[in-house]
Amino acid sequence: GKAYRRELALAVTADLRAGRVAVKDIGALKTVLKKSYYVPTPDIQPVIGTLQSQRVIKLDKSGEVTVLARE
Repeated sequence: GKAYRRELALAVTADLRAGRVAVKDIGALKTVLKKSYYVPTPDIQPVIGTLQSQRVIKLDKSGEVTVLARE
């Protein structure tokens, strides 16, 4: 569970920050997680929460995703 999500978050973080994965909104991010990383539906929201808490992405009220630079 937790180790899987941690490793997945690291992989997604690297791909987002390197520009290998580009997403404009939350729907696109969910689709990428499901189709490219084979994340089961129940795990998608926790992975997105991890990316937010680690300041990898920022979501605005309209659902637009911004990839944040490494601090």
